[in-house]
Amino acid sequence: MHIKKILILLLSIFIITGCSTYEMKTDEEGNITLSKETLISDIINYPEFKGFGRLLFPDNIDNTYTVSDLIYSLKYHTNYSSDKTLEIINYLKDQVNKGNKVFYNIYTEEEMKNDPSLKNVGLIYFRGNSSKPYTIHMAGGWEYVGSIHDSFPQALELSKLGYNAFALIYRNNPNATNDLKRTIDYINEHKEELGLTNNNYSIWANAQASMYADQVSQTITNKPSALVMQYNNVYTVTGNEVPTYSIVGTADQAISYSNMELRNSGLKAKGIPAEIKMIVGLNHGFGLGIGTPAEGWINDALVFVEANTK
Repeated sequence: MHIKKILILLLSIFIITGCSTYEMKTDEEGNITLSKETLISDIINYPEFKGFGRLLFPDNIDNTYTVSDLIYSLKYHTNYSSDKTLEIINYLKDQVNKGNKVFYNIYTEEEMKNDPSLKNVGLIYFRGNSSKPYTIHMAGGWEYVGSIHDSFPQALELSKLGYNAFALIYRNNPNATNDLKRTIDYINEHKEELGLTNNNYSIWANAQASMYADQVSQTITNKPSALVMQYNNVYTVTGNEVPTYSIVGTADQAISYSNMELRNSGLKAKGIPAEIKMIVGLNHGFGLGIGTPAEGWINDALVFVEANTK
């Protein structure tokens, strides 16, 4: 019995010390140095990300996961790239350290006080050239909003091409339409602060968010030049739609690519510019499609958007 107690004690010490071996890596100035082994919780709690760090990742995430483990929280997404996640977080970190604001609340303090759910809404800004149009990105959202895989990578890539890209972190329910409308109004009202001189914009939405984007683009006065819809679930055509580019994989288990194809034909029949790209054998949630037959689709979509921008 005595030996048993000793063994249990030794095992406990081993577990405790084993769990404490992880240390957050920092540079000489105390800034975190990111790697694939960095804990998501460290990124969320990075001092420079105060107020929005938790919004960078799905709200269902296990914070004990590392950047490499993040795929386990993205069950509706495939083709996750830890390299792209590191690039995104490093970009945001570098922007903040340069004194550039990257997160914007679109609701006032009073509004957030009256409705705490509004604290879960905001814009992550990927800066481009002031003279370029801007883009608004909405990640797919079923049980979670997958910004780190959908909208952030899109926004970062377009910012490299000079576009001013805003990734909207929205409420994952029908209020998302209100969040998108508010985003459009907020950007219009704060163009000088945001460094924008071009009034043209497009909306890029994924999966369920495409439904919200389509609804809003049909009803607002300040319509976008185009809508880019990735693996979406929108079927109907009213004739009020804006020019639409769609992309989907034929092996998508969550979305009917044939319905997307029919909708594309329906838009054309109404005289609305429309284009669809179907990737043979690709599953749902492929993001930028890096390393797949879909890689480069974002450039094709941009050609469509630019062709329909006045």
